Amino acid sequence: MEIRLMIWELTWPPPRVIEATYHEDLNAEEFKELTILRPCASLSTFLKHNIGIRILQDKAMEDCPNPVALQVCNESRRHTLRKYTALRHAEFKAGSFYFSPSDDILWFSHDFTDEERNIEEVEDHYGDQLHRIKNVLVEEIEWSGITPADYTEGFLYGLGNLQNIFLVYEIYDDNGVLLPDARDLPSLFERYRYEYECFTDEADNDSGIAKHIKFLTRRIKSI
Repeated sequence: MEIRLMIWELTWPPPRVIEATYHEDLNAEEFKELTILRPCASLSTFLKHNIGIRILQDKAMEDCPNPVALQVCNESRRHTLRKYTALRHAEFKAGSFYFSPSDDILWFSHDFTDEERNIEEVEDHYGDQLHRIKNVLVEEIEWSGITPADYTEGFLYGLGNLQNIFLVYEIYDDNGVLLPDARDLPSLFERYRYEYECFTDEADNDSGIAKHIKFLTRRIKSI
């Protein structure tokens, strides 16, 4: 039994990034476009791209199907459902998928955070299901620009069981090449960690408050 379960686990996808995107209802009589969530790419693939320029109309970086073990047999499905849970959009099947609360990470692009209606649509169409999301990825430049308090209030209040916020930086050399590391990252991230602790100590409630703030380098190393 244990060997079979291990075999099913080997078919599970690696940690993935869940992003918001626009989806058009092609069957509607009038133009109808709503914001949905969808798997965008594995975390390793995602961190190789210039994520700062992504827009809501972009296609996913790679194909991210549901775990194949959900469809093999009853045993594989039951075991996989111990790790994966469904996230269902109220209107669009394209916004419904299985994800791992422990491994997968939600990310909002600059294009998403530019318009208030986007987060409102996500909250309206996913509702309390958003409480299943435990991990959020935020670009360092946006975290520092919006401030932790405003980012939490604007985009994270609907996540009632948030465990980890991962900050990721984007630093390029003079030729536009992404740098995998930077010497000042440890001190920079320690400052962000301190600022977040100060914010959480003064917060009126726990909505959208993560238990941990962590930092990802482009080599997917958490510090």
